[in-house]
Amino acid sequence: MKTKWISLLLLALASPTAQALQIIGDPDVQVNGKLTQTVTSTGYTSVYTLLGLNDPGNGATRFGLSNPVSGFFFNAYGSTAPGSLAGAAGLFATGSRLAIGGGINTPVSFFANNQYLSSAGHLFIATDGNIGIGTSTPPAKLSVEAAGTGYTSIFRARGLADPGNGATRFEVSNPQAQITVNAYGSGAPGLLANAGGLFGTGSAMLIGGGIGTPLKLFANNAFSSAHMVIDTQGNIGIGTASPTTKLDVAGEAAVDVINIRGGSDLSEQFQITGATGRVEPGMVVCIDPERPGELIISGKAYDRTVAGIISGAGGLRPGMMMGQIDHPMAHGKYPVALTGRVYCWVDATAGAIEPGDLLTTSMTPGHAMKVLDFTHAHGAILGKAMTSLPEGQGLVLVLVTLQ
Repeated sequence: MKTKWISLLLLALASPTAQALQIIGDPDVQVNGKLTQTVTSTGYTSVYTLLGLNDPGNGATRFGLSNPVSGFFFNAYGSTAPGSLAGAAGLFATGSRLAIGGGINTPVSFFANNQYLSSAGHLFIATDGNIGIGTSTPPAKLSVEAAGTGYTSIFRARGLADPGNGATRFEVSNPQAQITVNAYGSGAPGLLANAGGLFGTGSAMLIGGGIGTPLKLFANNAFSSAHMVIDTQGNIGIGTASPTTKLDVAGEAAVDVINIRGGSDLSEQFQITGATGRVEPGMVVCIDPERPGELIISGKAYDRTVAGIISGAGGLRPGMMMGQIDHPMAHGKYPVALTGRVYCWVDATAGAIEPGDLLTTSMTPGHAMKVLDFTHAHGAILGKAMTSLPEGQGLVLVLVTLQ
């Protein structure tokens, strides 16, 4: 044994290029007590090198501790003593755990490809416990940043190729917890201000934009012209980025059934001129012979140019409005009921109105009256009364049936 020790020491001292102490694995070589070596030169100098035997079965180089409650330390330290965590970083092991870390106020950096001079390496653990990948100043428990321009995948999860249980998923085991995936600018991550993203809680999954930020959905990489937009007012646009109603579709839509719950008539949009300048919901209108495609307020009895009733009187709204916004002949300001139920201004001077009476135009501008002369009423009937009006002028519910 003594011969081996002398040989080893001579090997270390004889060669100017050798490390201060080099131990080549041998089951009979042991080191007892303290082993300390000080290196005063600059640069990267190997103080101790251990080489395991070329034995595939048991040739790994290792340090072994026979006392499982003891510990050993590999430290990189400055003014503090080796083995002390204050100001030191290294590998710390006991019989129950292995710890890799920095000392007090000392972060830990992991790197590949010899990137030891990088400020963060490739994985960084800050002194507050936050973990950064690609950043040395992680603001959250796990922060991942990708440098450069273009679209960079910073996170990827793949499920197993098992159709029964191979789905890739994120799980939040606490149903009261929240998971947030944000794309943000000046706002802080996790806040809805200036941020948009995916927000999930134990009771709901939310996809949306932050304050002042619309939500855009697209396919086929059409990010510059989204196929569907929800603006900051809650209006939804399909085929348009500037929806003006709750649902604004620029294009063709096909449905099996439309259930309209907000109105009771079918209307078209018209420009309307009133002889006295008065145009109100419930007034009877006729075709304007001076302005093609437009209407005027009625003003004579049994007028065969009668076109309908302006919708919206008595609290009844249009159920469906038709028109073509880019064509002057098929667009206007006022919805005119062509069929359905609508309140109409009626003059009962010529005769009291009863449910079921046929109505036509009257001499009173914008008012209907009861049909008394059926010969003259041919082609001038605008509908049937559904409520009564004993006398005077007032609103009567009318089932619009032009004939």
